[in-house]
Amino acid sequence: NAISTNNVEKVEFLLDYTLQYNRWEEIGSIIPYTAAYLGQLNTLEGLIKEGLNIHVTVEKGETLILGAARGGQIETVKYLMRHDADINSTDEDGNTALHLIANRPAFVSTAKDLVELGIDVNVKNYRGDTALHLAISSLGMTEFLVKSGTDVNSRNQNGTTALCLAASCGQLETVKFLVEHASDINVTDNAGNTALHSAAGADLNTVKYLLRRGVDVNVKNNNGYLPLHSAALQGDSEIAKFLVLECGVDVNARDATGSTALYVALRGGQRYVIECLVELGAGVNIDNGLGFTALHLAASNGLLDIVKSLVDLGADINNKDASGHTSLHLSALNSRWEIVKFLMELDSNLDMGVNDREIVVNLASKVRNVLYPYGRGSLHEAAANGNLRIIKVLLKLGVNVDMVDHNGCTPLHVASSCLVTTVKFLVEHGADINIKDRRGGTALHHAVCTSQWDVIKFFLERGVNINITDNDGSTLLHYAARSGQWDIIEFFLNRGIDVNVRNIYGLVPIQFAVMSCSRFTLNALLERGADVNNRDDDGRTALHFAASGGNLDAVKFLVESGIDTSVRDNSGRTWLHFGALDTVNFILDLGIDVNVRDNDGRTPLHCAAEKGQLNKVEVLVMRGSDLNIRDSHGRTALLLAAAANKWTVAEHLMRFAFDVNMKDNTGRTVLHFAALIGHLNMVERVVELGGDVNIQDDAGRTVLHLTALQDFSVALPIRGFCNTDDMVRTYWNIVKFLVEKGADIDTKDYAKDTAAMLAIRGGNYHLLQHLEPKNK
Repeated sequence: NAISTNNVEKVEFLLDYTLQYNRWEEIGSIIPYTAAYLGQLNTLEGLIKEGLNIHVTVEKGETLILGAARGGQIETVKYLMRHDADINSTDEDGNTALHLIANRPAFVSTAKDLVELGIDVNVKNYRGDTALHLAISSLGMTEFLVKSGTDVNSRNQNGTTALCLAASCGQLETVKFLVEHASDINVTDNAGNTALHSAAGADLNTVKYLLRRGVDVNVKNNNGYLPLHSAALQGDSEIAKFLVLECGVDVNARDATGSTALYVALRGGQRYVIECLVELGAGVNIDNGLGFTALHLAASNGLLDIVKSLVDLGADINNKDASGHTSLHLSALNSRWEIVKFLMELDSNLDMGVNDREIVVNLASKVRNVLYPYGRGSLHEAAANGNLRIIKVLLKLGVNVDMVDHNGCTPLHVASSCLVTTVKFLVEHGADINIKDRRGGTALHHAVCTSQWDVIKFFLERGVNINITDNDGSTLLHYAARSGQWDIIEFFLNRGIDVNVRNIYGLVPIQFAVMSCSRFTLNALLERGADVNNRDDDGRTALHFAASGGNLDAVKFLVESGIDTSVRDNSGRTWLHFGALDTVNFILDLGIDVNVRDNDGRTPLHCAAEKGQLNKVEVLVMRGSDLNIRDSHGRTALLLAAAANKWTVAEHLMRFAFDVNMKDNTGRTVLHFAALIGHLNMVERVVELGGDVNIQDDAGRTVLHLTALQDFSVALPIRGFCNTDDMVRTYWNIVKFLVEKGADIDTKDYAKDTAAMLAIRGGNYHLLQHLEPKNK
C-alpha cells in the first residue's frame, strides 16, 4: 500500500525496521513484488543492495519477474534479467509471464517484448495450457501468438485445443483465424467433443461457420452426445431449431445412456428449450431405456414449473419406471410436496380413498417451504403426532418407513416416546425395531427415557433383547434410572439386570439416578444392593453427580445414607468443586474446607471462576474462599476467569482489593489476557483500576506486543466473533487506547521485537498508524 500510494515516509519506515534487523521473513516478499509490479526500480535497487534474493516468491509462487510482467513493466523485467532472473520462470501452477497476460488484449505489446526477450511461446502450465489456450478471448493476442510460432493444435490435459475453447466461448473471429492457420477442425478432446459440440452451447454463427467448413453435424462424443444434445444442455433453443430444421438432425436421437435431447435439457433445468424441442417433435413420453421419462426426472428433482410444462405438452403421469414408480411416487419419495399436490389434483384414479387424497393434498399445502428440525421428514412428524391416516398415505406413496434424521432416529424412535398404537402400526408395516440412532439407542431406549410403559412391554414381547446397550454401554436400567420411574426400574431389576451394571465409563445406574430421582427411588435402589460408593473411571461417586446436578434432596439422602463425603476423583476434586449453587451452602455447613485443593492446586473458587459461575463465586467468597491462592500455574481465580473470558466474574473479583498486576507463572497479568482475547471494555476497566500498560511477561512482551500480533487462533474460539473484521476493529481500538494511556511503543521483547515489528510479522499494517515512531 505504501508503494502503490507513493508514501515515501511509510516505505522508509517499513524498510528501516526490516533492514535494521535483517528479517526478510517479517514482511515476506510482498514489498519487493509490489515494487516490481508497479515498476518502482529505485525501491528494487535499494532492496537488492541490502541483500534481497532476486528469486523470492509471493503467494502462488509468483516471482518478481512474473509480477513485473503482470504489471506490464517491461523495463523492470529487463532490469531483473540483468540480475539473473529467468524470463521463463513459472508460478506454482506452471504459468509463465506469457500465460499471465495472455487474456489481456491491452498487453499485446508486452507479449511482443517478452518474446523478443526470449520467452518460450509453447510452454505448457500444469493443466497443459499454452498461452494460446488462455488468449482465445483476444483476437489480437491470438494472432500474435500464432504468428510467433505457437502450436495451434496443442492440447491441454483435457485434450482441448485453442479452437475448441474459442468455439465454446462463441469467439467466431478467433475460430476463423485458427481454422485459417491450420487448426484441425475435426479434432476431439478426451471426452470426444469437437469444436461443433463446444459451439453448439454457445453461438449460432460459430455453429454455421463450422458446418460450412465441413464438420459432421451428427458427430458423437464418447457419451453419444450429438451437438444437439450440447445445445439442449446449455438451453440454446435457437441452435436446437437450426440443427433440427435446417440440418435434419433427429430430435429424438439418443445418447449412449438412451437419453434424448429433451431428457438432457431437463438435466440442465432448461424449461424453454424443452418446450422448443417438443414443438420440434421430441417425444415427451420417450424413456431412457430404463422406463425413466423426462417427467420422472422433473418430479424427482422438484422442478414444478417444468413438471407443469411437460404435463401441458402431453406427458403421461401414469408412466412407470423399471422399479414400478410413477412420477407421483418419485415426488413423494423425495418430499417434493408441491409436485405431489399438483399430480394428485390431476389424477382421480389414484389407488387411495378420497379422504386419503385430501390428507396428502392438505399435507402438501402445510409442508410447503417448511424445514423440520434435526433433518426430520414428514413421516417423522406424522409419527410424533400419532397421525395414522397421514402415516398410512405416506407409506402408500413409497416413503421409507426406516428413514433417519440427522441424529439417526427413525419414525419408530420418534413414535416410541408417544403412543403405542403408532408404534404398533409402524412395526406392522415393516419398521425395524432394532435400528440404533447415532448414540446407539433403539426405539426401546427412547421408550424407557420417556416412561412409555405400553411401548416398553410391546417391544419386549416382540423379542427385543432386554440386555441391549447403547454406544456408551448403558443398559435399559441406566435409562430407567435417569428417568426416575421406580416401577420401570423395578421391572428391569426383576428381569435380571444387575443393579450395579457398569457402562464403558464405569457409571452404574445410581449415578444416573441421583441427577433427578426422589429419595424413595434412591432408597429402593440401595435396598436392592446399589453401591452408593461406586467410583466411575474418573473416580467420581454418586455424590459428585448429585452435587453437580444441584439435586439437594439427593445430596442430603446420600449423606444420611453414610456415603464417604471425603472422597476425591482422579483429579483430586471433591464434591464441593463440582457442587451446583443449590448444594454449596449445605456442603460447607458440613465443615468441608472451602479452600480444599485438587491435584492442580485449584480450589472450588478457581473452578467456579473459570466456568463463569458468578452466583457460586459470590457464595464461596462470602463463605471465606481465599482469593489469593494460586494454582500450579500460578493463577488466582481472577487470572483464570480472565484467561477464560469470564469477565463478569473477573470484574466481581477485582472489587475485593485484588492486585490487578499480579502475574501467573508465565508473567502474564489480567491485562495481558484481556488484550490477547480482544476484550476492549475489560482492557479499559483494568487500566482504570491500575493495570500497568507497560508490564512485561516472561517473554518480555507487553500488552501492546500481544495486541499487535492479533492472534485470532486464541481469540476466535473464546470470544466467538462472527467474523475476523470485527476482531480487526477491536484490536485496532485496543492498540489506540493503550498508546493513549502511555504504552511505550519502543519497548522490545527478549527477541528484540517492538510491537510494530510484530504487527508487520502478522501482516497487521493498519496498526502501524499507532505504532510508528513520531519522528518517522
